[in-house]
Amino acid sequence: MNLQKLKERLGRAVSKFILYNRIPFNAVDSEYTQPMLDVAAEVGPGVKGPSAYEVSEVYLGMEYDDMTEWIGSFKGIWAERGVSIMCDGWSSLTWQHIINFLVYCN
Repeated sequence: MNLQKLKERLGRAVSKFILYNRIPFNAVDSEYTQPMLDVAAEVGPGVKGPSAYEVSEVYLGMEYDDMTEWIGSFKGIWAERGVSIMCDGWSSLTWQHIINFLVYCN
């Protein structure tokens, strides 16, 4: 199969995933999309993706630990230069409340 047909096959598969799960189209522009596809190609066919349980109970915890470590790498700078903690909140169309906390340090 030529490269154009392979790209189209991948594009259709990704598009179906995006469309039928009501994921915003701009998710394909995420900095995490291509690395995910690269890993999928590397592990090859037949390897099953993670279950919802694995995403929420296994990998979410790992991501939390990585993020906590990354944030911790800035705390020394915050102690030296100061830091502002900001909060922004709004309600969605279904009245779900969303609060964003932001940390600012020059």
